[in-house]
Amino acid sequence: MSTVRFNQLLADLGVQYRVREQWVLYAEYQDCGYTATRTLEVPQSDGTILVKHQMEWTQKGRRFLYLLLKENGHIPVVEQQLMEATKER
Repeated sequence: MSTVRFNQLLADLGVQYRVREQWVLYAEYQDCGYTATRTLEVPQSDGTILVKHQMEWTQKGRRFLYLLLKENGHIPVVEQQLMEATKER
């Protein structure tokens, strides 16, 4: 699944919404420890530095996403392959 599609899926599931160019968690999820913010410094062609903030999922957040997606019928490919291998036996 592409990043664009994944972020839209999380928006559709009510986890996050977009503010300008950044995804933000809804209040219900903001203080759960699911994400951290990383500051990036991006050099520009004119020699200036553009500072950007990037949301990253923590391990706790990745587990939350895994369970949420699974509850909503989105089974990870690896798990699908394991299920298929089990059926073949």
